[in-house]
Amino acid sequence: MIKMNHKGQTVLEYVLIFIIVAGALLAMQNYILRGVQGQWKASTDDLGEQYDPRTADTSIRHSIDSTTVTELRALKELDAEGEVIGLTTFRTDTTNSTDFKTGTMRSGEY
Repeated sequence: MIKMNHKGQTVLEYVLIFIIVAGALLAMQNYILRGVQGQWKASTDDLGEQYDPRTADTSIRHSIDSTTVTELRALKELDAEGEVIGLTTFRTDTTNSTDFKTGTMRSGEY
């Protein structure tokens, strides 16, 4: 009886299956690529409209609050004999101001 070596036949069968699968994937390459690109486009469309700085509506709200305190003091002026020839003046000014601006700004074509 002659024994046959089936090991070589098994390797040949695996190589043939690999070639058939690789050929099928190469034939379907465009369909797979288009499917993936379609999923990417659908995902980005779900995000909504993106910000475009060339066409934008902007709300402006600007507020400044400030308080200024000014204190002014004048000293006594004495002559050589110690007599007062000038007056002493104290003055404090307090200013509160609020600047508030609101509005919108449009840029680009609509």
